[in-house]
Amino acid sequence: MPVKALLENLENGARVDDFLEWFPGVTREQVEAVLRHAERSLAAAGSLDEPSPAPMKILFDQGTPAPLRHLLAGHTVCTAYLPKVTAAVNALRSGDFVELKFS
Repeated sequence: MPVKALLENLENGARVDDFLEWFPGVTREQVEAVLRHAERSLAAAGSLDEPSPAPMKILFDQGTPAPLRHLLAGHTVCTAYLPKVTAAVNALRSGDFVELKFS
């Protein structure tokens, strides 16, 4: 099963039904199993039970799974889309200060 493709499509707003249509060899049961595993993995890491002490500004790349965003309620979450970010990141040197602007 193309797990990375599933997570990327969900992150970009696709519905499970869309994904199943686009990947006819994948079953709903497989998709549900992947999502349950991701949820259990996050819960085991404690991220579901322990809220962050203070709001944070978080910048994800475009490959970050959408379910992760839902666990970050109370924080400002933005997505960086390539290639705009790639050029800026490649120009950074170790120790450079990075200022991120969230809208």
